[in-house]
Amino acid sequence: LINVGINIKYPELKQTFNDELSNKTIVITGDFEHFSRTQLTNKLESFGAKVTSSVSKKTDLVLDKDKINKQL
Repeated sequence: LINVGINIKYPELKQTFNDELSNKTIVITGDFEHFSRTQLTNKLESFGAKVTSSVSKKTDLVLDKDKINKQL
């Protein structure tokens, strides 16, 4: 997030991201408008997540651009 211009000013919020994403396996699908897949991968990995290219029984979270857009 910081690399794309979003600063986390509150240490407790940054710690929350670390706590929630640490050791989680995440798959990114679709092309996000404001972020490249590499940017998303790097940021998620900086919070301790493992980003993979395909869904498996070990997947904890799928970031799906189309489903996120429909919810916004």
